[in-house]
Amino acid sequence: MDQSHLKNTTYESISSSSVPTYESFSSQQNNAMEDQTIDVETVDCDDNKRKRKATAKPRKTTSECRKYFDPKYDEKVIKKSLIELIVLAGLPLKFVEHPAFIEYCKKMQPRFNMPSRFTIARDISKFYLDERKSLFNFLSNKATTVHLTTDTALLECITGWGIKNVMTMTVDNIASNDKALEYLIENLPTKYDGGKHFHIRCMAHILNLVVKDGLKTYKKEVDTISLAVKYIKHSSQRVTKFKESVEKASTSNKILISECPTRWNSTHDMLKTAIELKEAFLDYDFSNSCFARDLEEIPKRADFEVCKKLVAFLEKFKETTELVSNVSSPVAHLWFGEVLDIDKHLREWQENASFKEMVKDMRKKYDKYWGDYINNHYMYFAFILDPTMKSEMIGYGFRHLLENGCIPMEVDEESDETPIQFLTNEELCAKLVKKVETDMGLLFAMYKEKYGINTSSDIPKSMSSKSTSVSRRRGNAFLNSFKATVGNKLSGGEDELTKYLKEPRLELEDDEDFDILNWWKLNSPRFPIVSRMAKDILCIQVSTVASESAFSASDRVLDPYRNSLAPSILEALVCTQDWIRTSSRNITVDTLEDFMKDDELAKEIQEALDKQKGEHGKENNVAP
Repeated sequence: MDQSHLKNTTYESISSSSVPTYESFSSQQNNAMEDQTIDVETVDCDDNKRKRKATAKPRKTTSECRKYFDPKYDEKVIKKSLIELIVLAGLPLKFVEHPAFIEYCKKMQPRFNMPSRFTIARDISKFYLDERKSLFNFLSNKATTVHLTTDTALLECITGWGIKNVMTMTVDNIASNDKALEYLIENLPTKYDGGKHFHIRCMAHILNLVVKDGLKTYKKEVDTISLAVKYIKHSSQRVTKFKESVEKASTSNKILISECPTRWNSTHDMLKTAIELKEAFLDYDFSNSCFARDLEEIPKRADFEVCKKLVAFLEKFKETTELVSNVSSPVAHLWFGEVLDIDKHLREWQENASFKEMVKDMRKKYDKYWGDYINNHYMYFAFILDPTMKSEMIGYGFRHLLENGCIPMEVDEESDETPIQFLTNEELCAKLVKKVETDMGLLFAMYKEKYGINTSSDIPKSMSSKSTSVSRRRGNAFLNSFKATVGNKLSGGEDELTKYLKEPRLELEDDEDFDILNWWKLNSPRFPIVSRMAKDILCIQVSTVASESAFSASDRVLDPYRNSLAPSILEALVCTQDWIRTSSRNITVDTLEDFMKDDELAKEIQEALDKQKGEHGKENNVAP
């Protein structure tokens, strides 16, 4: 066999450098060569007829060399990303020692040395302590105003974090919270207006109470469908059979959703999905005799029809609950409008004979909390600080309350003014608006005294001056007095709050988005003190849902893999996760879209298995 053509190739392979440099590979054409291995066992040499072994070493590709010479490699950045992965995904600390994860990281970046579980625990602790120190410095600043949302008011927590200014606390409507808040107000280091408007009632909790009272009217129909859903979802075999009924009798691609006993909006979602799968329920009943045998009552067409109307009625409450539970943007300025929208919704549906009794029960609960003039003026202030609403909309809301027989405020018997009962609705409405504006003026005076007129530190540098090429006289007291005198004459001695209130409302299209915080940021040079008020008041939390979700995360954080963690480490994990996350979605909770994709993937796998079985059967049937 002529192997002369292998000889030169072999010698060239032996004499070549086994470890090429990054520069040599970067000059190669296409910048990516394939690994090459010359499969040669022996080579015949013509001169002495002897055999010698020649092992050809594979050439390294450009990508393999680049990973050792990557100029962008930063071990600190990678370690920080690893900390965020462990914390945000809720992974056990021992995950970093799993062989598969170590191998995966080697493929991604061979230069990175994977830390042990103890090292990563110390790194997370250090990260937590640094973030905690930064948060402590922010909260303990005298200029920082804090709004709290929790189920139990703990004075130790406030003093422990060095919080100086607590403006409001949002709690649910348990009677014990009233006593706890009274004690807290008495012992707070500082408080606004003597703590008169300190207590904010959780709007989501009130909505929950209102809806639950209404659902009692149709308890039978709701429970019938709810039990049927639980029965089917209790067994994987029943779920499989129900999916067959869905494919056969329904055009919907939805899946059954279970309800949470403490969250009425989950009942809404459960009913809405079940209604779309109505025909599938009827087919399942026809195909499975055990369905009617195991349940005392199975859903009938009449039950679905009743619940269909019920879902349409509750849609407004669900939308409002989701809106006020938002924690990524301010919603305090929407509170008054949403409360009155619920009132209008109840009055409209009260005319429906089928819902008259239901709305009557809900109205009693609504009037208990929102039926009359709300004494917490901070919520009115937030509404006024919305430049698209202002006092004009406050007056419109008061007029709505008066027209429907609501008592606006307590009568002051010692006042020299005309008694309320002798005022027309328009006069009374104007008086109410004036009272809110007067109280807002008192708060403005407190802010002016606290922060003064020099608020340039809060104005972005890019907005404090439109041009840097214009020379200005600075420190001239005479010119400053002249500007102040002329300014007062032009404005009639009005302060900036009065100017803001007198400006016309900002008109928006129905579908136009509006960033209220950005508006106040842009207009802070015109209203420096009022913008500070807006920054504090617009951040009032109208719901405790966020804090309840945080405290209910124990089953996700303290799972079987972490049940031996020390309390301090557990606190570091929970707090750090909340501080660094940028999305409110929990990856451990599947959404409806996730379930649908899982079903599609399961079908693909089953089809592939059936195909393999068919091919295997054909091979076995082929005669030799």
